[in-house]
Amino acid sequence: MQAVPDLASVATAKTAKVAAEVALVLTACGIESVTQVDTDQVYRVLVWMPDYEAARQALTSYQHENRPAAPPPPARPLAPGAFRASVAYLTAEFLVAVAASRASFGQSWVDRGILEGPAFRAGQWWRPVTSLTLHADFSHLLANLGFGAVFLGLAARIYGWGVALLLMLVAAVTSGAIEASGMLPGASSLGASTAVFAALGLLAPVHWPQRGRLQPWMVRAATFGGAVSLLGLLGAGDARVDVTAHALGFGCGALLGWLLRHAPIADRPIQRLSALTAGLVLLAAWAAALAV
Repeated sequence: MQAVPDLASVATAKTAKVAAEVALVLTACGIESVTQVDTDQVYRVLVWMPDYEAARQALTSYQHENRPAAPPPPARPLAPGAFRASVAYLTAEFLVAVAASRASFGQSWVDRGILEGPAFRAGQWWRPVTSLTLHADFSHLLANLGFGAVFLGLAARIYGWGVALLLMLVAAVTSGAIEASGMLPGASSLGASTAVFAALGLLAPVHWPQRGRLQPWMVRAATFGGAVSLLGLLGAGDARVDVTAHALGFGCGALLGWLLRHAPIADRPIQRLSALTAGLVLLAAWAAALAV
């Protein structure tokens, strides 16, 4: 079917429904239109020549405003067996607590393993490691066991159970070494809270929520903001709380998490090797501490 000379085709459609939608848009803009069907069943929406440019602009604006939303990114894969990291952490902390309470091997575990600046600077390298498994009292131990199991379990879902264990240890030991490097004589620090906040820091750069309708910067800030809020709520307290250790642990964990934020989950051999490495580091540190 030929178009009327005074009319021009402004849009084509394969179905009557789409053609009616186009005509409705034009009507809403005050532009009169006519719909015709060609012999090949193509629907053509025609407008009068003086309205042609206005019709084109109206349809272009409509298409731009109603462009289909991009599909959300695929959900982040989560690693299985995250409970293994929490179990390994709880076991190590509990065993050292029992050994220290009984002065096993005839040694004062606290004196040998507590974090002290002068001793560390004198070459006792193990103290940033061993101090992570010592606690002032049962309530101190219980709090670190609870929060540590939760934060480490979540980190293990992201990085895998073995890698999460090793990353937490690396971040905590690094922050302990930094603190001990400037620690004054007479000052000391002990407890797994540095490792607990290192595990929390590992979670800070992770994009847990899908974007959906949120702006990208909101998604990027959501998890980090939540982690910082937890740091403020749980990492500060009375004068006995080592805020410096908490902040350093969180910062080192967040740095490692940011560096590995796009890394895929390592396979099983790497997970096992990472967990074994973390365990051997802890054993070697305590062996060196008790041998002095």
